[in-house]
Amino acid sequence: MAFNTGRGGVFVARGKEDLLVTKNLVVGESVYWEKRISLEDKDGNKLEYRVWNPFRSKLTAGILGGLDNIYIFHM
Repeated sequence: MAFNTGRGGVFVARGKEDLLVTKNLVVGESVYWEKRISLEDKDGNKLEYRVWNPFRSKLTAGILGGLDNIYIFHM
């Protein structure tokens, strides 16, 4: 299950270890060979999340390190 972190579309997937994830807009597609988590919602729709690796992403490392404001805005 994924829980919202309050950081604009970044979620925490709870499991054996907690992972930062974002929703995959194109289910079944991987861009950077990242791990994906597939779920079904209560209506039976398939959801997929991309797992962020803090060793490959400075943004993920910053969020996990406690960064509160990342100064990225939607236009």
